[in-house]
Parts: sequence; structure tokens; C-alpha cells
Amino acid sequence: GQLSPAMELYYDVMWLHPESGIAEKARKKLRDYSERKLWDMPKLGASEIYSYAERLYGVKEYGKAAVQYELLARQQQSHHLADDAALKMALCAYNEKRYDRALENLQYLYSGFPDSPHRAQALYWTGKVYQARRQDERFSGNVALLQGSFKNSVWTAKAVFDMARSHEEQGEYSSALYMYRTI
Repeated sequence: GQLSPAMELYYDVMWLHPESGIAEKARKKLRDYSERKLWDMPKLGASEIYSYAERLYGVKEYGKAAVQYELLARQQQSHHLADDAALKMALCAYNEKRYDRALENLQYLYSGFPDSPHRAQALYWTGKVYQARRQDERFSGNVALLQGSFKNSVWTAKAVFDMARSHEEQGEYSSALYMYRTI
């Protein structure tokens, strides 16, 4: 028969990280699966889901990681890791060059978590999407928004650096030099 998504998660954990504590739990669940009904199985906690997603992200399994991050960010929005998971959903899409999805996820983070410490980072990655799409005017506007909203953020400095590098690559050395000096 076909495994449930929960059992697939346990199976993936068992194979990706055979020495971890959660892998032992996965082995037990797989052994017990034939004897138990799906609804009798305990659900993974938010921290376990996040940890699993981080491991998937670390081995560049972005599609699988995004599913786990989304599970946490959208279904357990009050959890302290939910805004981080929302950001990681966007980074998974960005790394897969799914820029529309990345922008949707960044917007979700920015609007769904108004007090998140990741808001500057969300704006930075929004700019990176525009840069990857070669939408220079939007990229410049995004950098200006970062400078206005998060003047002293490391993400603002990174965005200005990226914009300066872009100008330098286009042969616009005087504007690149000006930007480098503002960092």
C-alpha cells in the first residue's frame, strides 16, 4: 500500500539521518505502522518538523524542505519558529529558481508576521529575486526601501553591496564606487 505523508516523513528521516534520535522514532513508527491506524499515530511537534526541514535544506532537498517549513509556518503560526519557517519556504523556492513562489512566500512572511525579526531579510531576498529576474528598477527600489526602513541592518548593507557589484559588472564604476563607500 501507499504510505501516508506522515510515514513518508518518518521514512525520509530514517534514511537521511540514521544515527539521530528521531530516526529511531521513525524506525519504531514504521514497524508499528502495519498494526496501527494512521489517526492513532502521534504527530510530530513543531520543533521536530523544523529540525527535519533544516536537515533537508542542508542537503539541498529544497522541495521536501519547503513542504515541512510550510506545514509549520501556516498551520502553527503562533510557534516561535513559524516566521523562520516562512522565510525558509521562500529561500527554498529561490534556490529552485521558482521566483514567483519565492515572492509569494516573502510576502506571506512580511504581511503574516509583522513583528518578525526577519522582515529586513525578507526585503533583501525580495531584491535578490528582482536581481535574478534582471528587473533592475525593482531591485533598486527594493534597496531604497531597505535603506529607508532598515538603515542599520546587515541585510541593507548586503543589498547595497549587491547593487554596487551589479553596477560594477555593467561598467558603471563611479556609481559602484559611491555605493561601496556608503556601506
